[in-house]
Parts: sequence; C-alpha cells; structure tokens
Amino acid sequence: MNRFFFLLLFLSQITISQSINKTLVPYREGKLWGFCDTLGKVFVKPYLDTIHDVKYDYFFKKAAFLVEKNKKNFVVNEHNQLVLPASHTYDSIALRQIDVQYIDVYKKKKMGIYKNLKELVPCSYDYVATTANSSYKVYNQNKCGIINRKKTLVVPVLYDDIYPSNNLSKEKFVWEAVLNDKTKYFYDTKVAFVNDEELVGVKEMSKGTYFTVSELELVKAKLLEKYTFVSLDENEGIAYVADSKNKFGVYDLYKEKIIIAPEFEKISYVENDGKNKIFKIKLYNKWGLIKEGNEIFLPIIYDNIEYNHNMDIFLIYLNGKIGIKFSNTIYPTIEPKYLKIITKQSMIVNEHWNFSVIQVQTAKGYGFIGENGIEYFKD
Repeated sequence: MNRFFFLLLFLSQITISQSINKTLVPYREGKLWGFCDTLGKVFVKPYLDTIHDVKYDYFFKKAAFLVEKNKKNFVVNEHNQLVLPASHTYDSIALRQIDVQYIDVYKKKKMGIYKNLKELVPCSYDYVATTANSSYKVYNQNKCGIINRKKTLVVPVLYDDIYPSNNLSKEKFVWEAVLNDKTKYFYDTKVAFVNDEELVGVKEMSKGTYFTVSELELVKAKLLEKYTFVSLDENEGIAYVADSKNKFGVYDLYKEKIIIAPEFEKISYVENDGKNKIFKIKLYNKWGLIKEGNEIFLPIIYDNIEYNHNMDIFLIYLNGKIGIKFSNTIYPTIEPKYLKIITKQSMIVNEHWNFSVIQVQTAKGYGFIGENGIEYFKD
C-alpha cells in the first residue's frame, strides 16, 4: 500500500476515535481488525492487519492494544487513540498487565519506558521499573539508579538498592541509596500526587476455619452413625459423606447440616462465589456444578469441567469443544463451541462491576468474546 495512502487511512481512523468515550474491544472481520463496544457495535471499522496483544488495567479504566498495519507495530489506547506511533525505531514493544499506560520498549537488548507519545526512559538499561515520586528505578549489571519524570538521573546507577527514605522533608523527596551496607542520601523535587499514577492494592484477608482434633473426631463419629463414608476437609469447613449406595454429598462443619444431598458419583469443592460454595459433581458419567443448598449451577451434561485459577473461570467441555462458565455474572453460560480458551482480560465498568473479555481459538483463527457471550468477530 502507498505510504501516503496508509498515513491518510491511519489518521482518519485516529480522528474518528476522538469522539469515542467507551472502552473498546478488539473486533475482527475476516482477516482485518478494528474495535467495537461490549455489545458488539463497531466504532472503528477493521483496518488493522493484526492485534498482537491486549491489556486491560484491572485498577483503572485504561487499556492498551499492540497492533500491526503494513508490518509496522504501534500501540493505541482504550479509545483507539495513538500512544506509541508506527514511526518508532524500537526493536520490540511489550504491554504491561498493570498500569497499562506505561509501555516497555527495547532496543539492542536494552529496556526503556514510553507513555502517551513520549519516551520517559531511554533504552539504555537492563531493566526499568516504575517507583515512587513518578520516578523510575533503572538497572545495569545488577546495580540500580533513579531517573525522575524529567528524565534526569538523580541517583547514579551504582547502588545495590534504592528506596524512599523515612527521613521526610517538606521541600524535597529523599532517596536512600545503599552500597556495601553504607547509605547515601539523594534529594529530588517532590511530585504532586496524581490520582491515576498511584496504585494502591487492597488484598482481602481470607478467613480460616479452626477446629480442634477432638472436635473433628466428634463430628466424624457422629456422621458415621448415619453415613458409611466420611472425609473431613477442615480447610473448607466441610465433610464429604457417602451413603450405603456409594452416593456422595457434603456436610457443613459450621452450619452443622448437609448442604449437598448424597446423590452423586463424585463431588469436590471448587470455588466460592462470595456467598455460596460451588462443587463439581459427576452423575452417569457426566459433569456439572452445584451450589450449597442443592442449587444446580451448571447442568450435569458435560464431558468434563475444569476450574482455571489464573483466569477465574470454569472451562466446560463437550464433544471436543470448550465453553465458559463464570461464577459471578448476570449472563448465561457460554456453551462449548471453541477450540481453545487463550486468555481472559477484565475491564472496569464501575466500582462494583468488572466485565471480562476472553480470547478464543476457532477453526478460522482467533477472536474475542465478551462475558455476555457476544462474539466480537465475523469469520
């Protein structure tokens, strides 16, 4: 394609994107890629040859797409706005899983950082990490230094470790640099807090279950008066029980009652949806899912079911095809019709809800589907 024509086409697509205020999803039509919303409405008509990588920021309403046109790679954001141009001279580009506004760039096996059409750190280092005060911790040959947001090397790359000092100053930001167990202080201008550049993660503490040995022995003895088999799982606070017909169910140690009736050939705890425990069950050589209280969560009709911890989804198998079941969603099951489930990304819709986008493999290539079951591709 003529370079001038490509430039006009590219700029027209970017111009269109200025009015888009939705977070976009990759959309494929045949062999070309564009962007649509979560309902499948196309906002950017397919013009790209490939979308190599997709990253949705789990904490902020941001996304990054590593795309290709005419053998040139570049990066656009969640609104199809250019953030790293095709005219770059980097050897390779890598998107980040968290805080996707920062892009890792490489040249001659050295790393740098790029963001919003600007190179923040040149490709001169073995490794670069974002750090406090909107600065960057840079490494060469196992030694580190600090570059600030003005691209000034405020701490030379000579130290074993560097971290923000507890010796706070009202006027300056203080770094402590350690070399051979000796500390040296460096000072830089303090950067005002920028909301979308600070990342604070909150991890819920998991509640444990605690029973003494004598309490567990007493519970087991009581259950064996009624059931022929009892196996305690104190970590989950349950006991697996079986009757004389070798049918299995579940007893809750806290609630002191049966929560899954003994009706199944096999049963095992898989996941908690925040309110109820979910179990994988087998009956007549088919698999399904059930919640405590004997609520069937997924019909017992599948060849196999696997819980994928990395993607936090159930993979369901039937007749050589794969589908998806989410433990927390308002949408129905995505029935088995795909050859492979590749990755899952989550975008923030609001403070109470994340929406998942899943990359799948079909007979004609790969594409993306939404948690709502909508396919963002046309073969």
